[in-house]
Amino acid sequence: MASPILVLGVPRSGSTWLAESLSFADRVRYVHEPDNEGLSLAGYAAKAGLHRYPWFASGEQHAPYQRLFVLALQGRLLASRGRTNEFLMRLYGQTTARVVEQLALNLGRHRPGASAQLPALWRGTRPSALPGRPLVKSVHAALALPWLMEQVQPVQPFAPVVVVRHPASVVSSYLKLNMPDADRFLDRVPALREGPLKPYVEALDALDEPLARMGAQVGIFYHLLDASTRAHQVDVHRHETLCEDPVERLHGLYQRLELPWSPAVQQAIEAHNTAGSGFATRRVAADQINVWKKRLKPDQIEAIAQGYRILPNRFYPPF
Repeated sequence: MASPILVLGVPRSGSTWLAESLSFADRVRYVHEPDNEGLSLAGYAAKAGLHRYPWFASGEQHAPYQRLFVLALQGRLLASRGRTNEFLMRLYGQTTARVVEQLALNLGRHRPGASAQLPALWRGTRPSALPGRPLVKSVHAALALPWLMEQVQPVQPFAPVVVVRHPASVVSSYLKLNMPDADRFLDRVPALREGPLKPYVEALDALDEPLARMGAQVGIFYHLLDASTRAHQVDVHRHETLCEDPVERLHGLYQRLELPWSPAVQQAIEAHNTAGSGFATRRVAADQINVWKKRLKPDQIEAIAQGYRILPNRFYPPF
């Protein structure tokens, strides 16, 4: 069987839409955000002490996080959207809203309670894998890509897929959904400040306008993803390009990932290409291209651009 697939992106980049589109293939098992501490008990337990968007130095060890992804890629975690996982999260007093509130108070660092000490069986794991090729999707592990290639790939091989979206579209989606954690506080992470962000700290610290800070957070994601995808030769897919012709573009991606294509898959993708709202992934794909130009005012665009352009990347030029 071909290796499991790991889809990575930043929040509101179209990663769920892409992952669900790939999961239409026969004999594929979709694993939604196993590392989302607001949805997954396994993620809540494994990320104790980590930032919500972890970054690791080369060679750094973190056994719980490694184990989380090995198990996810083996199909051995409870579904984050499943009833058992939801029951266990409620049992230990955790909801998505409460976890997000706690993260905001701690500048994005996860400080879990007693549930982190649960035995492995009750941390959301299964004793054996479910059938099907696992397809894992995460918007929280993008910064950990080089570490995952170093620490997880040798244990459980996987095929990485990275998706990016125009930064102004990402931020406009934050605003539309009124997301409380749109500022990810990545520039406050000591290891990043002393490491890859060091040349940009002064400029980042000078930002105080909320939209500029949101733009800077996307810029940080993309700057680090640019370096890691180059180093590990990982293909990067622009959401706008996929939206130009979803059937044709996804057909090509199916071939590269050795996923079976069929008339049923094409019909599912076409059915997915319909109007939706909120966190639903149904969208008229063509309407998503440069949607920021329709949603944002000129002063909002300039504020987002002010933060975004601090850090260079190859995905989207300054705007």
